[in-house]
Amino acid sequence: LRATGPALADPGCWSICETALNPDLHPPYPPEMQRNQIVDVEVLDDRQYLIHLKRPLTPGEITTITYTEDSGFQSTGRFTAHPGDVNGDGTVDADDIAELLDHLSHWCTGFCIPQQHAHWPHQVDINRDERINPTDLLELIDLLNGTGAYKSWLGSTVPGDATTCP
Repeated sequence: LRATGPALADPGCWSICETALNPDLHPPYPPEMQRNQIVDVEVLDDRQYLIHLKRPLTPGEITTITYTEDSGFQSTGRFTAHPGDVNGDGTVDADDIAELLDHLSHWCTGFCIPQQHAHWPHQVDINRDERINPTDLLELIDLLNGTGAYKSWLGSTVPGDATTCP
């Protein structure tokens, strides 16, 4: 994750919290990976930081990254991993298949690299191979149906404004 903060910020001033609203949709993390954490804060320049996490954001949950200043003032960013929500409407459904098909047919010829397109690259590169191609459609269908390693995300919605962290 990229974040901004005051110049010369202490890396120890950053914290992470994830809700536990949809445990049925979580991947089967081994015990040592159950709780996510910040493992490193890399200073990119005097106001830009790259925050390295122990593992990817927990799907179906709200993850907050907070910077706490010496004065106690806090700045918090909220992030959600919602697999299959290609169109960004907050619900995983057949509309996401249509959106991905539209994206493939109008924007991509052959294999597209997500960084070249502003159309939610993290939402259309379903299989995370850094390319947008028909295999992403197959992966999306697996997500909807709960096939293979996935539990069904069909009908799942982005978590609300809950701020409770374990």
